[in-house]
Amino acid sequence: RFDGFLFARGWQEKQFRTAIKIDNAEFETPTHKVDCYKSRVALEVEWNNKTEFYDRDLNNFLLLFELRAIDA
Repeated sequence: RFDGFLFARGWQEKQFRTAIKIDNAEFETPTHKVDCYKSRVALEVEWNNKTEFYDRDLNNFLLLFELRAIDA
C-alpha cells in the first residue's frame, strides 16, 4: 500500500545505468534497483530487512549520492 501511494504520485522503481570508463574500455556497473524514485530523491522500503540487504542498500545510496545521481 505504501508503494502504491507513492506510485500514484509519480514515484517509480528505478535502476540506474552506471559505468566505469578506463581509457577506451567501458565496464557497465548497474546499481541495485531503488524502490521509489522521484526528483532526485530515492527511497527504499523494506520490512524485516536482513543485515546484508541493509548494507547493500546503504552502499547503493552512497554510490548514487557520490555520483550525483540522487540528492537524498
